[in-house]
Amino acid sequence: MHDDTWGLIIPSSLYLRDDGEPRHLHYDPSLDEVRARIVAMAQGSAVPALRISGNLPLGWGFASSSILTFLYAAAMNIGDPQQIAQQVDSQVHRFPSSGMDSSFCLRQRPGYFRKGIWKDAPGDIMLDCSIALFPKERQRSLAEVRKALLSRRIALDSLARELSEQHLSESVRFDRLFEYATELSRLGTYGELAATFIERTLAQGIIAKGIGGLYDKAVLVVWRPGDRTASEAAIQASALAGGGCWLATG
Repeated sequence: MHDDTWGLIIPSSLYLRDDGEPRHLHYDPSLDEVRARIVAMAQGSAVPALRISGNLPLGWGFASSSILTFLYAAAMNIGDPQQIAQQVDSQVHRFPSSGMDSSFCLRQRPGYFRKGIWKDAPGDIMLDCSIALFPKERQRSLAEVRKALLSRRIALDSLARELSEQHLSESVRFDRLFEYATELSRLGTYGELAATFIERTLAQGIIAKGIGGLYDKAVLVVWRPGDRTASEAAIQASALAGGGCWLATG
């Protein structure tokens, strides 16, 4: 979300498909903002109804709008799906899309994204992680969150540049990502429940950060390699006690 958008993108078992089996429990066509944008772009052409299945949480920062755009593009056999996804993302989120989400949707493999440029990451790069979702507050604007992120841009960018180096070992990458998550936690951009959980988790030496460092989005929990077994039960209990739910990414 800061101007020099950076991302480390790693595939997981979370997905959306247009096959209807099993039906996605939380997808509602009447609330599909992406469909409304596609209908407007289609200029009278028929837009098929998607039969969405999968386990990807919708509206939590996992690029669901980009994924839905790619599914519509495939169903309609139209244009450049990445270009369309960036246009739709910009309209849905009301700020210019960086292109990171659509770049991953196009490639479906690990990568680094920086200043609009995709670079493949080593195929064996992994994060041992899970996800916590907390009730949304819906009290802060994206502009407020963006302003807070920009206030720490120099520190965040410095860590981001180092994290995007391919030669980092797993332990060094964990240490830098922990620093990055700690910087984000100081900005005051998270909701109260998420912020409390993140603070407690970081205090135990475990990474916890909102997706994109954003308000009202999923919280990513990352363990140092080999540490999950000793700490997962306590961290999961902390999330549940804070009103959240827990998802494994596989």
